[in-house]
Amino acid sequence: MPLFKDTGGDPRELVATILALYGALGDAACGNPRGFAARKAGAAVAFAEAAGVDAGTRDALAFAATLHAVGAIGNAQGGDAPVLAARRCAQIAALPPATAELVRAQAEHWDGTGFPDQLRWDAVPFPAQLLLLAEIVLRSTGEDEALERVNAESGRALAPPVAAAYAAWALHGGGAVEPVVLPYAALDAGACDPGALFELVAVTVARAVGAS
Repeated sequence: MPLFKDTGGDPRELVATILALYGALGDAACGNPRGFAARKAGAAVAFAEAAGVDAGTRDALAFAATLHAVGAIGNAQGGDAPVLAARRCAQIAALPPATAELVRAQAEHWDGTGFPDQLRWDAVPFPAQLLLLAEIVLRSTGEDEALERVNAESGRALAPPVAAAYAAWALHGGGAVEPVVLPYAALDAGACDPGALFELVAVTVARAVGAS
């Protein structure tokens, strides 16, 4: 008996809902505020749109930001969280292909001091820099502090063009960033099995609970 009954709707929409739940579990595991992943996704997509990033990459960013912390589930060490999160994303065939790579590279720094691979300069995927930018901005208290922190990281964690793009966005009234609505139409319909995904998430959480 299938876990989810086929009601004739688009299974991608249900898969997106389960992915949002997975992201929320990741937030809870690493102590992020409620809704942080959704806001991070909204910020990353907004910055990407302002930077002229193509729609397909923006879709991958939305899912990568939503799932950015799933590596924290059942992970007491924490340091390898991007690697584990990327591995878990790679298990979900419905996701846009770039998602796992962006999740893995989310903590890489432009100057090579990030992790897990110490990528440097142009080796750091530009969209992954937008994930890091969103993280910095959301963890700031207000727009002034965000701009100050982004400027301080220019040439360090952030590529100078990324920092400059944020400054231009902020100074030209970028405005409040809304939580993202996941672009479920970007999921691979042929790989969307809500029951299998729910079971994967449930097993991940059960193992985490068992290991704690």
